Amino acid sequence: MDDFRSLIIGVVGGFIVIAIAKGYRLYRRKSIKDDIEYLEFEKSRIEVMSKSGVKMNMHSFRSIFALFLIFGLANLIPKCFELIAASNFSNLSLLSSIVIWATFVGLSLRFVKRYDRLENRKEACEKLDEKISKLNCKLPNN
Repeated sequence: MDDFRSLIIGVVGGFIVIAIAKGYRLYRRKSIKDDIEYLEFEKSRIEVMSKSGVKMNMHSFRSIFALFLIFGLANLIPKCFELIAASNFSNLSLLSSIVIWATFVGLSLRFVKRYDRLENRKEACEKLDEKISKLNCKLPNN
């Protein structure tokens, strides 16, 4: 009886491992496809902006206004907690302020990288093509 039980546990364990491996492969494939799609989108945006200075300026102002919005939120949230005199939530106020400022810094860095790409369009497109080809090589065949 113990041998039969061990056999069943081994077979069920094998099926579980196979199912998890297949699920991981599907997840990885979808993740790589999403990355490729994003890089192709980014490349198309660079190409479109290189053709039109108006679109590049619109994108620049949109980025600046997004940063102003987050800057305003970072200053507004602690004031709201002070207004409602929520001394019990002072840690929450500090935590939310830190999260918003971190978002501000992250977006600022992302926009700076994006502008560097716009300055060197040809080089940026070549780098994006390299990344896309590397991801295509990583893409599982199954």
